[in-house]
Amino acid sequence: MEKVKTEQFDKTFLITSDRIIDLEEILSICKRHDSCVLFSPDKKEETDLKILNKIKLQDSEGKTFPLVDFLKNIPKDKNFLDKKNFFVMYDGKKIPVEINISPLTENEDSFNGLITIRDLTEIRETEEKLNLFKNIFLEAQDGIAVIDSNGFYIIQNEAHKNLTGYDDNEILGKTPSISIGEEKLEEIMNTVKKEGKFRGTVKLRTKNGKTLDIDLSVFPVKDRYGIIRYYVGIKRDITDILKREEKLKELTEKLKKQLYTDPLTGLPNRKKLIEDIERSEEPKLAVLNINNFKEINDFYGQYFGDQLLKEVGKKLKDFAEDKNLLLYRNYGDEFIFLADKNINLKDFIIKIKNILRKIHTYTFKTDDTEVHIYMTAGFAEGKEKLISKADMALKYAKQHRKNVQIYNKSLKIEEQYKKNISMTKKIKEALENNKVTVYFQPILNNETLKIESYETLVRIKEDSGNHLLPENFLIVAKKSPIYPDITKVILDKTFEKIRNIDKKISLNLSIRDIENTEINELVIQFIKDNKGKIIIEILESESIKDLETVIDFIKRAKSSGAEIALDDFGSGYSNFELILKLDVDYIKIDASLIKNLHSCMESKIIVETIVNFAKKLNKKTVAEFVHSEEIFKTVKSLGVDYSQGYFIGEPKGEI
Repeated sequence: MEKVKTEQFDKTFLITSDRIIDLEEILSICKRHDSCVLFSPDKKEETDLKILNKIKLQDSEGKTFPLVDFLKNIPKDKNFLDKKNFFVMYDGKKIPVEINISPLTENEDSFNGLITIRDLTEIRETEEKLNLFKNIFLEAQDGIAVIDSNGFYIIQNEAHKNLTGYDDNEILGKTPSISIGEEKLEEIMNTVKKEGKFRGTVKLRTKNGKTLDIDLSVFPVKDRYGIIRYYVGIKRDITDILKREEKLKELTEKLKKQLYTDPLTGLPNRKKLIEDIERSEEPKLAVLNINNFKEINDFYGQYFGDQLLKEVGKKLKDFAEDKNLLLYRNYGDEFIFLADKNINLKDFIIKIKNILRKIHTYTFKTDDTEVHIYMTAGFAEGKEKLISKADMALKYAKQHRKNVQIYNKSLKIEEQYKKNISMTKKIKEALENNKVTVYFQPILNNETLKIESYETLVRIKEDSGNHLLPENFLIVAKKSPIYPDITKVILDKTFEKIRNIDKKISLNLSIRDIENTEINELVIQFIKDNKGKIIIEILESESIKDLETVIDFIKRAKSSGAEIALDDFGSGYSNFELILKLDVDYIKIDASLIKNLHSCMESKIIVETIVNFAKKLNKKTVAEFVHSEEIFKTVKSLGVDYSQGYFIGEPKGEI
C-alpha cells in the first residue's frame, strides 16, 4: 500500500470494529482512491500506526488531537457520521481537510466504514481567487457586463448599471444593442471573432437618452474545450476626457498658430520661415525693408506705424498674386518672400521688382493720413545662411543707395562683417585690459594766438604700441552694445587728466550717447563736477532723429555750466535752422571744407557764409583740419575764431 505523502493529503481509511476486511475487498476499495491505509481499532498493523501516530487534527476551535484517537472514537460516537472540516498537522504543515465518514455496515455492536480525508488547499485557494474576482467585479469603477454566447446579458456590476441607467431586470436577457445599436454591436462582435478582442471608442446611449463616449474593451471567455461561452465587456466613460482633449487640441492649434504667426500682420513669422526653408529644395529669398520707417513711426506715432505695417503686409500679399511666393513678416519693418524650385532666381527677382513698383505707386491711408513708402530688397538663394545673405545684400543696397541687391561673394560683404566682428572683439578686449585711452588736441584762438581749449579724442592702444584712431573703430562700436562703455571710460579718464587744468575741454558726444539715459546723466554730472570748463561737441554729421531729446539735453547741459558746439558742420546734413533750434555756442566747420580752402573758391564762399551767419548770431566758429600755414592764414583771413589741426598741434596723451 502507498504510504502518506507530505506534499498532499488525500487519504481513505477502512475501519471495522471487530475484524480486518478481506484483502481483495480492501484492494477493490482502494482502486477508487489515491491510496488506502488499513486501520482496525482491535487489530493494529505496526506500519500503519507509525504513520497515523504522526498525524494530528486541529478543529475550528484550535483544539489539536491525534488522528488515531479520532478514528478510534468513530465507532463509539455516531455524531461523526457527517462531513467534518479540520486542519491536518503533519510534518510541520497545516493542511485544511474535509473528513467524510461513509458507513459500510452499522449496528448497535459494531461499525464498519470508510473514512476519506480530502485535502482542501487547492479548493480554498480557488475559493479565495473566486472571492477576489467577485469583489473586483462588484467594486470596479469601470462598468463590467457579461453576455452569453448568444449575445444576451447575464450579469452586470453596479458601475455598469450606473453607466447605462438600466437595472438588472431591464438589461438581463437583452443584447448590448439597446445602448450601442445593432450595427455597432455587429461590428464589434465581428472584430472579436476575427482578432480575438475589441478595443475602441463607441457612442453609448443611456436609458435617459444621454449620449456618452465610451472606451470599450471586449474579450471572449472559453471553457476547457476551447468553446466560447461568454463575452466580457468593460466600459469606461471618457466623455469628459475627450472634451478636455478637444479643448487641448484647440489650445494646441491656437498656440501653434501664435508660435508661427506674426500677431500684428497675421502673416507667417520668422520661425515659420526658417522651417519652410529647411523643407525647401532650392529656396530663394527676398528681404524687403521700408525706407525711413523709423522717421514715419516717430512722426506719426506707433499706432500709425503699426497700422501701416499691417497695410503693407496686406498689399504685398495682394500684389504677389502668385501662389508660388510665400510672404512672411520678419522683425520690425522687414518682410520676406520665399520661393522654391518652381521659380528660377531671375524670374523671382522680376516678380519682386514688379511688386516693389506697385508698392511705390500705392497710397497708404490711415486715419485720414496719406503716405507713400519706398522699399529696398536684398536677394539670396541656397539653404546655407540664406536669411543672413539676403539681409547682408539688403544692408549693402541701403549703404550704396540701391533699390535691390543680389548677394554675391564678389561684393565681399561677409569679409566686412568678419572685420566688424573682429574689431568688436578687439574693442571689448581693450575695455577689459584698460587699453582705451584719451588724447587731447589743442584749439587755438586765432586772435590772441593762444591755446584756449583742447578736444578730447579717444584711442585704443594695440599690443604693438600703435594707437587705433576713432575712424577705425567708432563706427563699428556704435553698432554694438559695448559703445556706452567707451563713453564711460572717456569720461573717467578725462576727469582724471583735467582735474588741475585751467583750459576748456571739448567732449564729443554722439546722438546715441544723448539718447542713452545712463550716459546722459553721467555727462550732466561730469559737467557739474567741472563747471565752466566743458564744451560738449554734438556730431552734426549724424542724422538727429529725436530732436526733442537733443534739445532737452542741451538745455540741461547749459544750465549745468557747459557750452555747446555743433561738430562737422557742412559735412552733408548741414541745416542753418538746426543751429537755431539747438542753441549752440560754437560751430565747428567740417574738414571737408577746410582742407583745400586755400585753393577752392567754392569752399571759401561756403566758409565765409557760415562765418558771417555765426557772427550775426553771436556764435563762435572753429576751423578743423588746419594742416598748414597757408590754410591757417586763409582761415584767419575769413574771420574764423578758432583753428584746430596738425599745424596747430597734434593730439597727445597729456595736456
